[in-house]
Amino acid sequence: MTKISRYIECALGILFLVSAGMKAMNVEGFGVAISAYGVIKDPSLVLFAAYATLALETALGAALVAGWRGRSLSFIGSILLTAVFSGLITYAWKVNGLEDCGCFGDYLKMTPPQSLTKNAVIIALLLLAWVGLRNAQDVEFRPRIKVQLCGILGAIIVTCIVFTHNTPRASVSAPADPTAAAKDIAFVLPSGDETIDLGTGNYLVAFLNTECEHCKESVPGLNALAADESLPDFIAVMMGDDEKLIDFILETEPAFPTELIDTLSFMEHILIAPPILYYIEDGMKIHHWEWEDEPPAPGEIAHDIAAQKD
Repeated sequence: MTKISRYIECALGILFLVSAGMKAMNVEGFGVAISAYGVIKDPSLVLFAAYATLALETALGAALVAGWRGRSLSFIGSILLTAVFSGLITYAWKVNGLEDCGCFGDYLKMTPPQSLTKNAVIIALLLLAWVGLRNAQDVEFRPRIKVQLCGILGAIIVTCIVFTHNTPRASVSAPADPTAAAKDIAFVLPSGDETIDLGTGNYLVAFLNTECEHCKESVPGLNALAADESLPDFIAVMMGDDEKLIDFILETEPAFPTELIDTLSFMEHILIAPPILYYIEDGMKIHHWEWEDEPPAPGEIAHDIAAQKD
């Protein structure tokens, strides 16, 4: 029983390290998944949570592989980490309609039910290994490759984090007005030979994902909003990269400016999932619209804006 439990412990440690390594290949992508949970939205806090999770998952995985239990802290920490993420996934699934838990980064998509089932199995195996090893010494039944394996996988994870942190992001950062820290949306965006300062004036701002089918299907309705001269100026803030934006424009033919911003800044303004449309006045969110099928008609938008002024 002790030997079987030791190999279960080692296998779970490898799973934790592989999971951390796959997330480390795209830390910002993992940050997007965390943001989609709807608990943390601020980009700096999202990135902190992403790096903290990677560090904790790597440390626990290495401890499990090497058999470094420290008064069962490796088991307790692993169970708590898995349970906390199970709670977050459940909340995001039920409240925000989460579709992908982000457990294995961009390389293995898992729905919330699949992820929760996986986590339940992991917790059960952790408990089984913990019971089986409760009287074992730390030095017993350590596979001879434990130190090398932990070192190699740990080095790979650190290398991935450093590489992704120092690689230019695919999306174009949109500098915010440094004097507008108190404003909700104050991006200063390039638009042809000019710039659009969302921190000054009235705008309709749509947040669209270049790969989102619902966003693409909404473009004709959004074109109608952009063409209505009685409404505020219309602009779409996009998530993606230059290549994906070009594909989006060629496929949908938007009749309004489309400008990329940083991915985590984009996610900060998403309530559940794109598309979402905001009416802003001098950078402050006044009203927003979300839709399942077609965007609101110009008349509905005009009515809602007028209602905010009454």
